Amino acid sequence: MWVIGRVKPRSTDFVLDYTKQVDISPWHYVLPVGLAICVLVVFVYVYFAQ
Repeated sequence: MWVIGRVKPRSTDFVLDYTKQVDISPWHYVLPVGLAICVLVVFVYVYFAQ
């Protein structure tokens, strides 16, 4: 892609149009679920390391 960008760059910048067909608001439970996944991964690592 770097070569294509150097050989034939776009004349105008690409702009992504937001059509509002999909809700992209932040999920409320991101932090608790992310922490739970991290704790689960560490637990599985410690469990199988013994």
